[in-house]
Amino acid sequence: MRNVMIKGAPGVGKTMLVEQAMKEIGIELMITHPVVADPTDYKGLPIKVVDPETGEEGAKFVPYAQLKYMINATNPLAVFIDDLGQAPRANQCAIMQIIMQREIDGHPISDHVRFVMATNRAGDRAGCDAGIIEPLKSRARIYELDPDLDDWAKWALTDGNIVPDMVAFLRSRPNLLHDFEATKNMVNTPNPRTWNMASESVNDGLDELEDLGACVGEGPASEYIAFRRTFNSMPNPDGLIMKPDTAAVPTKPDVLFAVAGALAYRAKTTNFSSVLTYAARMPKEFETVLVRDAIFRDDSLEKTDAFTKWATDNSEWVL
Repeated sequence: MRNVMIKGAPGVGKTMLVEQAMKEIGIELMITHPVVADPTDYKGLPIKVVDPETGEEGAKFVPYAQLKYMINATNPLAVFIDDLGQAPRANQCAIMQIIMQREIDGHPISDHVRFVMATNRAGDRAGCDAGIIEPLKSRARIYELDPDLDDWAKWALTDGNIVPDMVAFLRSRPNLLHDFEATKNMVNTPNPRTWNMASESVNDGLDELEDLGACVGEGPASEYIAFRRTFNSMPNPDGLIMKPDTAAVPTKPDVLFAVAGALAYRAKTTNFSSVLTYAARMPKEFETVLVRDAIFRDDSLEKTDAFTKWATDNSEWVL
């Protein structure tokens, strides 16, 4: 793994992406925040030394804490330097020396260590307008992270524990997953982080416009609340599963998204055949969304005979 820098807007999921990636590949992750650190956290503590032969005084830097851990690492270790663009120049320079020389005052950093950095962009009103010094920036591959609805939905339906109707809503309004606006006004705008906050608010019973607007802004919150009414008033999903051949299929797009989200959330190996029978009667784009989100939530569904048959019959529709 080479040095990597991820840039993106606030709330887009940079930190979470790194945490999830390291977990999936089984590499230990160390997180450091240079914006609240001191240069000595990356250079070591200065101590006075005296040459025993000449009596001449000098200084050396002694690694401690995370620096010592980097030196002694015996297994793969990803050092994640978060919010680098906000860090003071002195801290950036100290980090540059670690990455460039891979040593702290003569103490070599373990060959098992690789560096991952993340930063907001200039113009994001995140304190990064001064930028990152070029000698540090040029020592990493730089990638921009843009939210992807399918990737977000996969996380939302598993590790994220996002309320199901919110996933269904953002399937119907994908542009609202990330509609970030850098502003000096004290309001939030929609992005993966603020939708997660809105989901937590719903789980806490705070689901009025005032509560959700505080998370994602009043406009998106109003749309979501209206969609929730549709989600809660649609046909009983359990009834649709019980009578997949005859239960009515809605025609309005918002109701179709709601049904697809509800059935994806309820799908399990014991009822997936019925779910797919009903899904096959929906317009193809909604059927595909339903199956995709069901598998995102529970990948064991891919091993069922029902899915094998569905995949064969729908090979032209890529999941």
